[in-house]
Amino acid sequence: MRFQMKGDYYNGAFQLPSSTVSDLKLIERFCPGNTEEKLWQVPTSHSVLDPIKDSAIEGYKSWKKLSYDQRANYLVKYREAVTRRKEEIAEAIAWEVGKPLWEARTEAGALAAKVNVTLGDSLKRIEDKLYPDIMANTQGLVTNRPIGPCLVIGPFNFPCHLANGQILSALLAGNSVIFKPTGRALYCGQLMLECFDEAGFPPGVINLINGRGNVATELMKEKEIKGIFFTGSTGVGRHIMQTTHGDFNKMVALEMGGKNCSIVHS
Repeated sequence: MRFQMKGDYYNGAFQLPSSTVSDLKLIERFCPGNTEEKLWQVPTSHSVLDPIKDSAIEGYKSWKKLSYDQRANYLVKYREAVTRRKEEIAEAIAWEVGKPLWEARTEAGALAAKVNVTLGDSLKRIEDKLYPDIMANTQGLVTNRPIGPCLVIGPFNFPCHLANGQILSALLAGNSVIFKPTGRALYCGQLMLECFDEAGFPPGVINLINGRGNVATELMKEKEIKGIFFTGSTGVGRHIMQTTHGDFNKMVALEMGGKNCSIVHS
């Protein structure tokens, strides 16, 4: 096999499910350009759902107490890691998704660029704002608070770039994250988590779970998961809404893509 899978990531380490669990399943990925070449295989199990959820809960408790500047410093270290490993990430995208290498390099390079955008533009939107003298002897203050552990579901077409932007924004705002990559690009997700690990993020702040879509569905139902982020197909978006619509304590952010009409003048 071309790539070695390390398992899920929680409590600050990669861990494989126990071989004794009853629902152990093996997920395999073959090269889309050569279906006879196996890229990787990884065991998955629903037995890791609770440990991963608990990891995100504990990580959130400490992470939310850090200042914006402290959290930003971790993002800067992550930027350094993805910059160092840009070519490795690009090759993984090309093998798993089937993109030309030049296009995969563009996506891999966007990971570091998104850190710059998040720190340069997004941070301003969540900083405290003071409004002096809104009334006699009264000052106004707007402050933002994190919402809690968040689930980020990665799409197939841009498995690293799109999830990366959602992960970074959630982390900077003080939330912990569980990342569920698409089942067709799990190795790309692993590489991203290796970069977060190299950046020294505290245990539980960033987590990864492997598996198919039903794993994400089970996590969506957990009351402790306070935010769900997904960019991808309309069908999956509808499924997320149907699963979560009764829980008014969750923030659900979906981007389904557009089919807007256009007028082209030649």
